[in-house]
Amino acid sequence: MILIVIGQFDFNDAGFDAFVQRDLGGIRGAHKNVSVNGTIKTVHLFLGVPYAKPPVGRLRFQRPEPFLNFTTDSTKYNGNYFRSACVQSVVRKPVFTNQSEDCLYLNIYKPAKASNLAIMIWIHGGGFTSGSGDQLNMEYLAAFGNVIVITFNYRLGVFGFFSTMDENAMGNYGLWDQRLVFQWVKKYIHSFGGDPNRITIFGQSEGAVSCSLHAMAEMNRNLFQRVITQSGSAMSVLNNISVDARLNAIHVAEEVGCQITNEDYNNKSKLADMVQCVRNMDVQTIKDVMITTRNKDQVEGLPVFLPVVDGDLIKVDPRDQKKLETENNEGLQFFGSLDFLNGITSWEGVSFMHIIQNDINDLFKPQPRSETIDNWLNPSLIESIFKRKFPKEIQQVVWNRYTNWDNPLSPETVRKQLLQFLGDVAYNVPATIPTNGN
Repeated sequence: MILIVIGQFDFNDAGFDAFVQRDLGGIRGAHKNVSVNGTIKTVHLFLGVPYAKPPVGRLRFQRPEPFLNFTTDSTKYNGNYFRSACVQSVVRKPVFTNQSEDCLYLNIYKPAKASNLAIMIWIHGGGFTSGSGDQLNMEYLAAFGNVIVITFNYRLGVFGFFSTMDENAMGNYGLWDQRLVFQWVKKYIHSFGGDPNRITIFGQSEGAVSCSLHAMAEMNRNLFQRVITQSGSAMSVLNNISVDARLNAIHVAEEVGCQITNEDYNNKSKLADMVQCVRNMDVQTIKDVMITTRNKDQVEGLPVFLPVVDGDLIKVDPRDQKKLETENNEGLQFFGSLDFLNGITSWEGVSFMHIIQNDINDLFKPQPRSETIDNWLNPSLIESIFKRKFPKEIQQVVWNRYTNWDNPLSPETVRKQLLQFLGDVAYNVPATIPTNGN
C-alpha cells in the first residue's frame, strides 16, 4: 500500500463559493504490475479521489465546489476502487450500471518511481451524455510512457448542461468540472511525483471538443501547456453550441411536472422557480423523462444538452470567426501559445451506422435508405458546414464526389459513400478548417 500526504488545499480562483484552507489528509492507494513483451513494470493507483463536493441539493446546476478534506480523523482515504459514474440519461440499459450524482472523482496512474514526470489528463468522450473516467485502462500508458495519467468523471446530459442562459442556471457545469480537475492537478500533482508545468489535456470525440473549448479560454492559461484532440473539434456540427438551451430546459421541466410553459420564456421569476423545481426533482424522474423524450426531441441522435456560450468559460460560439477575433482575442492568443496536436481516423462516419440502417437490430445489413440520403444532403449536411443553402445541382456534384462509379447502385457501396460523407461532415472537415467554409 502507498501513502501519499497532500498539503494545503487553498483555492484563490474566482468562481468558487467556498475558500477553506485545510489539510486534505492521507490517501491510501494500491500497486499493480503490468507486462508488455515480457517487460514488467509497476504502477501505483489512486482511484476515486474526490476533487469536488457531491453536486447534489443546492449544488445541482451549479459550478463545482472543491472538495476540502479527505478525512476528519487519523484514517486514510481509500483510493483502491473506482467510484460511481455520473448519471447518464441516454438508454434504459446503460453501459455503466453504477451511476450517481455523487460522481466527481478522479483517478491517478503513476509509475512506481515518479519524479518530476509529465502529466496527461484524459477527458472521456460520449456525446456529453455518457462515459466515465474508468472506461479506459491507463495503466500501460503510465508505466511504459513514463507519465502520470489522470482520468475523471464529469457531469453529463441534463445534469451537466441544463441551462436557462441567465443567472438562474448558466450551464456548462460539466466543463467547469473539467476545469476544476485541471486546477486540482496543477496544485497537487507534485505530491505524486508530477511536474505541474508539464501538463497535457487530451480527449476523444466530445472529450476532444472539450479540450478545444478549454484551449480557447484565456482563464485556463498556465493550467496546461499541451492539447491532443482525437476525432473531435469545437468547430464540429455535433457541438451545436447555438442550440436554444432555455427552450430545452423549459421542455424538460414541463415533462417532469414543473409549472412552466413556452410562454414563460422571458419570465425571469417563472424561470427561477422552474430551476428550483427541477433542482429538487428526484434523479430517476429526470432520467426517465430524458430517456422517453430523447428520440422525439433530438435531431438524428444529437444530444439536447450541450455546452453553451456562457460569456465566461465560453465567450463566443467558436464557429463564429468574426466574434472570435473581436470578442475572444485573448482566448485566441492563449490557443496560439499551446502545443496542439489534432487527429482524425478513417471511417469516422461509422458512429452514424445506426442512423442509416433500415433494420436497427442488424447493423450488418448494408441497406441505407434513399430517403435518408436525400434528407441528410438536402439541406442538412452541406448547409451545416457552410451555413448557407446550395442549389440541388451543387448538392449533386458533392454527392458525385463520394460515389463509387464502379458499382454506384450497390447497397454496400452506397453505405460506404454515405459513411465517408458523414465522417467528413462531423469530424474531418471541422478538424482541418478554422471556421465554416473559410
